[in-house]
Amino acid sequence: MESFFEIAIRHSKRYDLTASNIQIIDRKQTLGELDFLIFDHERSKTIHVELVYKLYIYDPSFETEIKRWIGPNRRDSFYEKLEKLKTRQFPLIFKPETSEYLDDLGIEVNEIEQQLCFKAHLYLPQNSRTKNAIGVMGNYYNLTDFQNMPWKDHLFYSPKKKEWSCSPEKNQNWYSYPELMDNIQSMLADKRSPMVWMKTQTGYHRYFIVWW
Repeated sequence: MESFFEIAIRHSKRYDLTASNIQIIDRKQTLGELDFLIFDHERSKTIHVELVYKLYIYDPSFETEIKRWIGPNRRDSFYEKLEKLKTRQFPLIFKPETSEYLDDLGIEVNEIEQQLCFKAHLYLPQNSRTKNAIGVMGNYYNLTDFQNMPWKDHLFYSPKKKEWSCSPEKNQNWYSYPELMDNIQSMLADKRSPMVWMKTQTGYHRYFIVWW
């Protein structure tokens, strides 16, 4: 996603890319990284942009709403990412160690505006409605519920993680239901939740099958 963002900035008439993926290092220890510094010609201002792209599923078992968006493998969450942005990633620009990098670029820290570009694909429990919901790509199932769905005559593909943001319409490799189950059983046993694309006579669908 960072590569796509950088390409978009380089083709923009309004923005110039000043620097990207700036690692802040102090005595051989990496303190953090600034994703992008871009210059907005329309406002004559340097902007520090943190870019986030995540896939979250909605788990209603959590007590508070903000904590219900979690990673498919339960190893990260929207709430944890926001806390990291607030306590680590955005404050990094004000650390003394960062000023050396900004000085080399001829930028004053008090002239920088910080912005967040947060993109996400969202997956809801199996009985939730998805129509017209912004960012919602599909549903998720546990293995038993998935096996009970009347889908065994359709075609399937389980994309690798680097393909998760791709469109299933572009895929050319499709497998039968038994072949899909052979491919994902080991992932579920290792506590990894596979994404599944399904091709029907009328369209394409995306799902997660969660191990928990």
